[in-house]
Amino acid sequence: MRIVALLPLLVILASCAAPVRHHLVNSTALLGITAPGEPSKAEGWYYVGSDERFDYFKHQDFKIRHYYKTKIGEIDVGRRFPKTSRQSRWTSMPWGGRAPR
Repeated sequence: MRIVALLPLLVILASCAAPVRHHLVNSTALLGITAPGEPSKAEGWYYVGSDERFDYFKHQDFKIRHYYKTKIGEIDVGRRFPKTSRQSRWTSMPWGGRAPR
């Protein structure tokens, strides 16, 4: 019975995710990573916003996610906006499988 009582607490603790860690790279390294490969319908590169020092990017392919940051202004992202976790505000980047061929 005690295990059943602890179950909601365990579910809450398990759902607490560790903070996302963005790898600091320069523009040459990031653009090298984004080179066109085999197209994937689920792949996406996104600009997720900026703070006073960095531009932040996310690469997502199915359930695999990678996070990167570059010094602000190294990559043309168009209109800058504050970093956000709201995907509806992200800018899709024409990299990887979505790159023009």
